[in-house]
Amino acid sequence: MLPLLLAVGCVTHHSGQAISTLAFRFEDRREIWDVLTHPSQRALRNAMAHPQPAWQSLYVPGIVEPDWLNGEVLDEDAWRLEIFYANRGFFDARFLGWEVIPRGHRKDFQRVRVVGRVEEGEPSRVRSLTVQGVEALRRGLQRGIAGHFEGSDADLSVGDVFDGDAWSDALDGIRKLLGEKSYAHAQVHGDAAVYPVEHAVDLTVAINPGPPCKFGPVTITGLKRVKGSVVEDQVTFDEGEPYSATALARTRARLYALRVFGVVDVVPDLSDSASPVVPVTITLTEARARELRAGPLFQIEPGKAILAAHAQWRD
Repeated sequence: MLPLLLAVGCVTHHSGQAISTLAFRFEDRREIWDVLTHPSQRALRNAMAHPQPAWQSLYVPGIVEPDWLNGEVLDEDAWRLEIFYANRGFFDARFLGWEVIPRGHRKDFQRVRVVGRVEEGEPSRVRSLTVQGVEALRRGLQRGIAGHFEGSDADLSVGDVFDGDAWSDALDGIRKLLGEKSYAHAQVHGDAAVYPVEHAVDLTVAINPGPPCKFGPVTITGLKRVKGSVVEDQVTFDEGEPYSATALARTRARLYALRVFGVVDVVPDLSDSASPVVPVTITLTEARARELRAGPLFQIEPGKAILAAHAQWRD
């Protein structure tokens, strides 16, 4: 009964227009809905700032407060949806407005459905893709870079509808790929030139890989009780090996797994962009040698509720 009493006591009831699950729908002025090119209903709802209602909001009257329609937030969402469309290549998209449709009336509120109308216009497609600065890289690495524009996760080939998220993901993927292949100082810059009248986007990627790098000396700081040899055993790279960002992440994970450090920082020194040697500093903060955690524990499962005390001791 405790959760029930708390729920009733904490709810402040209002009146107005209430929305239920999937109350938001979107219509456009196209004759055919192309699910492969155009945003889905769920994607459009996720782009909104207006809270999405919970399924139970209209089915437990008197206990669960319904989700109320907020006109000010809807005005903001009109702008957010146009930005959402532009980020997916529909630079001519215009939001035409909301229509609030009654779906019944109860004593304390009116249930409504909200329909948003959008004029998408024609999408802009990738007209050209130019990658600069890869001439000195190995053929395999060049193919890996090209794969970030032609793969299934980031398809930005010539003729495809431009997608801003895919473009950002491709640039980030190239940076990570170069970092994995020893190019610790690699710089990747992207430029998307948009021509809305021509419904075209010209993409340019400028890559400055810098020198291939190797790991330099490792400096360990912050140790008090833990021996340095314990930390050294968890380092997954040796001085002189090709630089790899994954090796740094793996070392960090292994040090955390010891469960004796509260903070673990594994930081490469990239201050000298011309140096092929990358020193690494491991900064550690030791956790308390002994720790006791105690407090109440409340858990709800189908058909039962559990109230107990919880204590944990760590040495």
